Formats: sequence, structure tokens, C-alpha cells
Amino acid sequence: MAVYRASLFPDPVATTTRWRKYFHERGHGELHLAMVRSFNNQTPPGDYGFDAGVQFPPHLPATPVTSLIRDKNPDFTGFIYDYGELRKKTIDQFRSAPRNLTLYPGVVPSWDNTARQQSRSAIWVNSSPEAYSEWLAEVAGLARGRLALQERFIFINAWNEWAEGCHLEPDERFGYAWLNATSLALRQPFPVSVNRATQFRTLTRRPKLP
Repeated sequence: MAVYRASLFPDPVATTTRWRKYFHERGHGELHLAMVRSFNNQTPPGDYGFDAGVQFPPHLPATPVTSLIRDKNPDFTGFIYDYGELRKKTIDQFRSAPRNLTLYPGVVPSWDNTARQQSRSAIWVNSSPEAYSEWLAEVAGLARGRLALQERFIFINAWNEWAEGCHLEPDERFGYAWLNATSLALRQPFPVSVNRATQFRTLTRRPKLP
């Protein structure tokens, strides 16, 4: 079970202890509790009584590029960030995490919460199915080398979070590209006989269902 903002609990350890006791007494075995690193909370999960942490890329600190974006709405008071920088920061954070910390990597195809925050929104520019696929592929490779088989989880935000502009569902702009990019990224290693450009030309096609 993952908790988005564990720091809001008045006593996180008491809460997680109570959950584990309740779950165990009903014959369900042990809970595996994951703490989402929302708002860049770097507290070790064990300090809150959790077993693991989950990256949440939208909340990693980054340098805004807002001033470089032209033709913005005059009422805009939010922040615009570069997708490439946040991708690099997230990957570097996962790669450099202590080995004794169970940390599940997080990946985001895109981000734009204007629908929710209006003129105070946070927007990532330069995202694309290709960039997302490369991010996911690199993280998957790192996870294979870092995490035990039963712990190889990657959190993708999100399936259909339309209000925050991050979704894998087909859309009018990219069609099925986000889903195909996910499939492509997890086919490791990439076939050496197939050119990457050729692979990406298939991204917007409707995937074949089993």
C-alpha cells in the first residue's frame, strides 16, 4: 500500500504499527508499506514506519525555464520546467540512493496541471513519447540491477490523470504513442537489428491486443 503524504499523520509510526497489527490479526500476513516522496520529502521511510519509498518526479526541485517561454498568458504566475532536466534529476536520484534503502523509481510521461491550478499551474515542456520511452527504459535497466526480483516495481504517473496532464491513455495528439512507448521501453535489450527511428515510427499505431 502506498501513502501519498505520510508526513501528514500526527504519529506515522503509531499509524503504520496499528495498520500492520490490524492486518496481521485478520490472517492477511504482512503489509508492505510504501511512502511516496511527495513534495521532495527525503525522510527515510523507516523513520515513518514504512518499508520503502516511491519517487514522485513532479515534486523534485528544478530550475524554472518560465522566463524563456514566449507568448504566455499575462495572468500566468506558475512555473514551467524542462522535462529533460527533471528526467535526469530523477534518474540520478534513483541511481545514487543508498543500497540499504528500498526505493521504487517513478516516471512521468508529461505534466501540465493547468486544468487544476489554472494560472498557478506547473508545466513541463519538451516531453514526448520518445523522451518518456528513453526515461522508462533507463530506469528499468537500473531497477533490474538494483532491486530484487520481487521488488522490481516502477511507478508510472499516471494512467489517466487528465487534470494534471499525465496519462498513458490514447489522446488526440499522440494517439497510442504513450502505450506503445511503454511497451517499447520494457523490451530490454533493444534488438540491435532494428533502428530506433524505425521503432519510434510505430509509436502512434494502435497496439495489437492479445
